[in-house]
Amino acid sequence: NKNTEGLSAIQQKTSLVMDLQFQLAEKKAEVENLTITLERFKPQKLELENQVRKYMDSFSRLKEDSELQIEKLAHDNELHMKLAEQYKNTSENTREQLFELQSTLARFQERFKKAEEEWSLNFKQIEEEKRKIEFEKHTIKTELE
Repeated sequence: NKNTEGLSAIQQKTSLVMDLQFQLAEKKAEVENLTITLERFKPQKLELENQVRKYMDSFSRLKEDSELQIEKLAHDNELHMKLAEQYKNTSENTREQLFELQSTLARFQERFKKAEEEWSLNFKQIEEEKRKIEFEKHTIKTELE
């Protein structure tokens, strides 16, 4: 009886070992299939890794370029603000200078008008003196004859 029980236990263990060996063989086959599949996809994986690297490099360059553009735009904006301030100041100065020039022109026109009036008066006096001299000359000439 003991032998039968022992034999039965050995048969069970043998059956278990055989099941485990079969499962192991199946797992080895799965691993081999997965290894083959991995090997098949390795070039694609490498290609994808290269593409990812390229995209990351492109992204880094774009990011750096964008940061430089932002800095440049900020600098340009600062320059434009300074130029606008200078233009405003220049515009105010120009307005003040224009007002001063207009005032100077008005004073000059006033002086010119007075000088013109004086010249006209002097010219009339000189013409009058000329006529008197001509008249006296004519009178003296007539008396001499």
